[in-house]
Amino acid sequence: EKQIQGTYNLRGSRGNIYDNVGRELAYNINVYNVFVDPVRVAGNRKAVDAVKEIIDETEIRKDYKKFIEDIKKDAKAGRRYKVFSKEVSERDQEKIQKIKKKYKLINNEIFFEKESRRRYYKKELYQTIVGTVGFEGKNSELTGMVGIEKEYEDYLKGKTAKRKNIFAKNRSLMLPTAKEELPLNLNGKNVYLTIDRDIQYILNDEMKKHYEFTNSEEAYAVIMDPNTGEILATSVFNKKKNNFRNPIFQNQLEPGSIFKPIVVAGALEDGYISKNSTFDIKDGRIQKHNHTIKEASKSTRGVLTLEQVLEKSSNVSMVMISDRFSNETMQKYLENFGFYDKTGVDFPYEIKPYTTNSRKWDGLKKYTISFGQGIAVTPIQMAAAFSAIVNGGKLYEPYLVDRIENEDGVVI
Repeated sequence: EKQIQGTYNLRGSRGNIYDNVGRELAYNINVYNVFVDPVRVAGNRKAVDAVKEIIDETEIRKDYKKFIEDIKKDAKAGRRYKVFSKEVSERDQEKIQKIKKKYKLINNEIFFEKESRRRYYKKELYQTIVGTVGFEGKNSELTGMVGIEKEYEDYLKGKTAKRKNIFAKNRSLMLPTAKEELPLNLNGKNVYLTIDRDIQYILNDEMKKHYEFTNSEEAYAVIMDPNTGEILATSVFNKKKNNFRNPIFQNQLEPGSIFKPIVVAGALEDGYISKNSTFDIKDGRIQKHNHTIKEASKSTRGVLTLEQVLEKSSNVSMVMISDRFSNETMQKYLENFGFYDKTGVDFPYEIKPYTTNSRKWDGLKKYTISFGQGIAVTPIQMAAAFSAIVNGGKLYEPYLVDRIENEDGVVI
């Protein structure tokens, strides 16, 4: 029994990653490594003829005469294992099987090892979201390294089961007395993203134009549905090759003037200002704590309505609005809009904001924050906060995965 009993591993396939309508972004293809047994081939005319036909009929590129000579040398040395070709396609594998059948080769003169390869649709477009896999751990198992591949590793990865069975001399023939048990489903689950491929394409196209026109080191953008938190598209350009880092979740920057509506929204909500408020900024300068804060544009002068404060991006008006409430109130606005914590987006390594309690702020801090300086936020925090302004006050947790299904389409 020990002589004919074999242990082998059954490996499930890694789950696929799809966009929001089920188009593949990450998927598997099967490839086959082909081997010959020199001892069995060298003395078998049919096997030698089969090798020649395989070289003639498939994409395998070999010098037939030299390969047969090498097989004969290996056979004399008693070798039982020789590489014929690596990473043969499924189509060529089927051709080889037919040729084996034609020449009645049933004793593993020519045999296969099946391998799965991970492939990505438009890698340069999606790699900073979808991520990639690599080999990790003692057993060098294929594992998600970054992006969705990493975040949802526990769902995507296939399981491995060890099996014992009794075989005939030809390892492809199991004896009828072998106990064949039905295996559990070993395949990984399929992950469906919220990413819309059409919106993604448009965003990427526009971003590329601006990135190249400005000759920037880095450029990135995100489109988010303000009523759900669904991330519909992201675009990242960077001069580094094969850069999988996603700055939308992992970069902090001073937001600048786009921060003004956040502070205005808070002040409106609490009644410190109203839609009819006006602000006399005089010559466009104001003194605070021995510092002069001025407008970016010299043409911004005189009395401004609240609407004009935002239209003209008035720094001085924002300082005047901030004068109406305390440091603690400003901190409350930052917390309410999600700037004091991670967003919780389902993406690995989201950076935690660097924050300080308002009690430790210097005299200028509240004023500079009002026009987006002296504060660092991630782009995804900014998108989520702006969504709350757009949708009437709900701060949604941004997310990239719509659902996870098994291979039968059941949502788990």
